[in-house]
Amino acid sequence: MKIIVGDFNAKIGKDECYKQYTGKHSLHAESSDNGVRLINFAASKNLVVGSTMFQRKDIHKATWHSPDGSTNNQIDHLLIDSRHYSNLMGVRTYRGANVDSDHYLVGAVVRARIAKTREIHPSNSKRFELKALENPQKVEEFQTIITNKLLEGNEQALSERWNKCSEAITDAAQRVLGDQRKEVKKIWFDEACREATRKKNEAYKALQQRTRTRQGMERSTASMKDAYGRLEEAAKRIGLLINEKKSKVMVAGGSGALGTHEREALIEINGKHFEIVEEFIYLGSSINAKNDTSRESQTLSRKTKLMLYQTIILPVLLYGSETWAQTLADEKMLGVFERKILRRIFGGVQESGAWRRRHNEELYRLYQHADVVTLM
Repeated sequence: MKIIVGDFNAKIGKDECYKQYTGKHSLHAESSDNGVRLINFAASKNLVVGSTMFQRKDIHKATWHSPDGSTNNQIDHLLIDSRHYSNLMGVRTYRGANVDSDHYLVGAVVRARIAKTREIHPSNSKRFELKALENPQKVEEFQTIITNKLLEGNEQALSERWNKCSEAITDAAQRVLGDQRKEVKKIWFDEACREATRKKNEAYKALQQRTRTRQGMERSTASMKDAYGRLEEAAKRIGLLINEKKSKVMVAGGSGALGTHEREALIEINGKHFEIVEEFIYLGSSINAKNDTSRESQTLSRKTKLMLYQTIILPVLLYGSETWAQTLADEKMLGVFERKILRRIFGGVQESGAWRRRHNEELYRLYQHADVVTLM
């Protein structure tokens, strides 16, 4: 039986033409480039993708989650040769397994059909703790019990004498030595390791159950001051200091959350004064009390937007373009797509109090780089 399991970074869709190799229960509707390559590989090696063959809930199909928990993909797969496909009983992910990874554990149930040649009965022999015989007191007790057992009765037949001797030794060993204890193979895994593992698993379960929301928000002035105190104390333990000038306080949600401080410009916490604002910039994003995201893109400069287009969007757009059979229709669609992005970056032009769209020549004059069709 041939089974291949791994992270293929491949999203497999529900394409009808690949149904015999992938089934119809994938998490994704369309296949990515790596997904198509994986399907072609499976078809060439007479394999099927078993991870998309079984009907499951979506949470039991996803094998990878983004750090913010908003994106889930099925990119880890199990392939099995088509001859033994009927032996595969089920494939799913196990989200509760703590494996310190952004991937979930993928498990499969396989039924092995092995020919029955003969019956093999397990051994009923017992193992005793022979190390106990190093104790002279145990040795004396062991010998006494055997002697007393052998002196009982008067058997004449050889088989009866052997059975009596065997029973005497077994009974003495059971009463004096006891059963052999299993050796602990992982001597290094002591009680401290078990306690650390238990705490780690509890923290992981709490992380799985918590609601993914923005952290660092408090409901009242008292709770905010208490949270700041804990933060400041934790920062001092690792040698960090909180910058009073760069830290801001913002009132979000219902009015009156901070009481009288809402109408003031500063708030005092542990001898430090923090500015109360309605909006601030965090990691390039505009965060405001009204949760208005319409102005976030305005905080990025034109140069930054062009860099994002050239380093993120353009490579994805042209991935594998060396193998494309280019047509005029494809070139036209790519050009329209690129100019749409450039118009969003450069904006319009105001003439005589009226706004107009930039012409294609104006866009590429400002862009100062080769267009997408030329790069192909």
